[in-house]
Amino acid sequence: MKFHDKWQDSIKMTMDGLLIGAGWHEVEKQNDICFRWTGPDSTATIHLNPRRDVENRLNITVHAAASEEILTGLRLDADGNPLHIALSKKRDPAFLTAVLPVDPSKREGERTGMVKIKLRVKTFLIPFLFRFFDNRI
Repeated sequence: MKFHDKWQDSIKMTMDGLLIGAGWHEVEKQNDICFRWTGPDSTATIHLNPRRDVENRLNITVHAAASEEILTGLRLDADGNPLHIALSKKRDPAFLTAVLPVDPSKREGERTGMVKIKLRVKTFLIPFLFRFFDNRI
């Protein structure tokens, strides 16, 4: 894997902004934090438009989960391809990190159009503050 030391522009998505996806409840706010619960089903999606000629880091902040089992059972995929998740030991909030791999069919700087990120949980009670960083790693 090639690592780069130059940061790229970031795409930051929070749950109080326009959400292109499905499987989310309306925005709620507690103090300065806006979040959405997943549901009513156990699958939720978010569509993003990142660069694909580089690997991208996907960072997700989870402010609450109904149980530790639900949090540790969370699965992510991008356009149907499973992503490996690193889960922080810290909780309240917990942090998830995954890598969106390079799409070898894309030229430098080319975007793919929308990438569908799917989150699957064992139940729908997980509020997310979703942040996507379009950074070379």
